[in-house]
Amino acid sequence: RTPKQMARQVGSPLTSVTRALRMMEADGLIALAERAGVDKREKPRELTEGGRVRLIQCGVLDGGSQQNPSEGASTVVDEKVVRAQLDRAIEMRRAVRPDADMVQIIKAELPKVSNRELRSKVLGELLVTSRESDVVVPVSEGNEYLNEILELSERDDRIKARALYELARWIHAGRLFSSGLTVAEALEGALSMAKLSGDLTRAGWCNFFDATLRNAAEDLSGAHNSLNAAMQFFEEANDTHGVVSVLLLDAKVFLAEAQYAQAINCLENARGLAVESGLENDIAQTNLWLGEAYIRLNPGKSFLSFLAAAKKYRGLGNRSRVFIALSGAETARFLCNDEIDADVNVGRLQRAIRQVESDSSLKWWKGAMLHRAGVVERELGMEEGAIDHLQEAVTPYPSTDGQRFASGLAR
Repeated sequence: RTPKQMARQVGSPLTSVTRALRMMEADGLIALAERAGVDKREKPRELTEGGRVRLIQCGVLDGGSQQNPSEGASTVVDEKVVRAQLDRAIEMRRAVRPDADMVQIIKAELPKVSNRELRSKVLGELLVTSRESDVVVPVSEGNEYLNEILELSERDDRIKARALYELARWIHAGRLFSSGLTVAEALEGALSMAKLSGDLTRAGWCNFFDATLRNAAEDLSGAHNSLNAAMQFFEEANDTHGVVSVLLLDAKVFLAEAQYAQAINCLENARGLAVESGLENDIAQTNLWLGEAYIRLNPGKSFLSFLAAAKKYRGLGNRSRVFIALSGAETARFLCNDEIDADVNVGRLQRAIRQVESDSSLKWWKGAMLHRAGVVERELGMEEGAIDHLQEAVTPYPSTDGQRFASGLAR
């Protein structure tokens, strides 16, 4: 099959399919087809002998059969298709939120996947999806997937690292699961297995999650240390998304410490990497947080950063984030102009708040937006509205950490 044929079959972007194929070629599992009658301009792939042996080891092909690469192609293509579908599901989740249709596709393919490594990746993504949206993947299904990935991990240290990582995240998310381990114990085990198996990316995410826990506990020094460790793993793994994620979280910790110059430095570096690698959602996120970082130091730059974030989120189809960015832009515009029309300014802020209030995943941002609207109203002498919004701003925050950080956003 050619990349175009595979992309059409699964309804995934050609870029996702070709990326999966490049990974397989780099591992020596597939190669360009050399058979007579094949149009090489279409770049069709076929299974190598090494790839056939690997599939026999994984139980996808019957080792007793004498299939040649072309005869085994339909089985191999199915696996590549699943990888492409998985890539697409991850891309869509990171860009906006889990896409129900895409998730249903990979759920439907799961029973056909016998490759343990690929199966564990699909199970892991379904668990991530369930944590982010238990409507798309119900908690009861998530518990089943977690049980299965833990069973799969019995004979594979790399899968065990992923399984224990997902267990730590699952428990931390408040899901009921009987494992006998705490979040810290599961995370420590995941990091140990990741190092043992050479899974640098998973080791990076273990340290990253540890940093989020430390940040929430106001152990900011510990958060920076864990992020430094995560950065080393991601850089060694050439994982640009991981590096950008570390820089973003490090910037947020610096903002919580009111160290604006350090935060801006992290965010500028993150944006540069995201632009260079074409990571659209990461570009939007870095612009959004640059708007936050600049708002006290340079409202003009803050305004432009927020607008850039809004434009990028609009292109990604993330409507809620568009209004979050526009809310920030409106605050920055107020700070840039003493003669601003108060009613227009506050009206725009209130409209932005209404656009996110129904999304339970954006409670933190809703609180930040309410707080900011209250501060703007206070500065405009609109005391009644300011009191209402500032009081309401307290309730959406899930933790004292959220209150601590948000209080610094619009002082």
